Amino acid sequence: MPLVETVAVVTGSARGIGQAIALALARNGADLVLADRLDAPLAAVAEAIRALGRRAVALAADVADAADVGRLVAAALDAYGRVDVLVNNAGTIVLPGDLLGTTPEAWDAMMATNARSVFLCSRAVLPHMLARRRGKIVNIASTAGLRPLPNRAAYCASKHAVVGFTRALALDLRPHGIAVNAICPGAVDTPLTAYSRPAADRSAWLRPGDVAEVAVFLASDAAGGMTGAVVEVAGWAD
Repeated sequence: MPLVETVAVVTGSARGIGQAIALALARNGADLVLADRLDAPLAAVAEAIRALGRRAVALAADVADAADVGRLVAAALDAYGRVDVLVNNAGTIVLPGDLLGTTPEAWDAMMATNARSVFLCSRAVLPHMLARRRGKIVNIASTAGLRPLPNRAAYCASKHAVVGFTRALALDLRPHGIAVNAICPGAVDTPLTAYSRPAADRSAWLRPGDVAEVAVFLASDAAGGMTGAVVEVAGWAD
């Protein structure tokens, strides 16, 4: 079990990709701190992790809110004394629409959940990782952070921000032994994606577990000195 004695924080972990990542980390030996705005489903994921013989702390939180992020990291340190891995997975529904149909409120909401949360959570764990000169940050972006999608300018902008942030932060933290990498999945069969693309053929989409296995690799020592990487996980539909 490559992640035994590893403490991982996973945001947006009540369902979909985040849930799959949290469970995969636990199956590989990690203890978890879970964050999501969906309280009851989050508690169910925590129970599933405990059933695997690992420890789990669940906290209802909005990771685009600095105070909630502070509570989240404090809960991790109170429970385990450290954070070894941060997976920034929280994301919003991809609502299609041209720029004229995108309100300033929709833009701000998209950037807050998809990009601001990555900044806040990374900034909150960094003092503790820097003190130990080790740590892994894994950011879940999207293939929309690598190339454009029609009628999704706000979403593409937010995911490009995550990719750029990943590369720049990796450069800053390389001398301190902290790795920062990103995963850019294509279409993944989750409730959020199905809601945003109800007419799509989902048979060729990725499954959440496909992304989770890459996250486990990047969180483990198997990734070695790999940092600043942007790993595209494209399914047959992409």
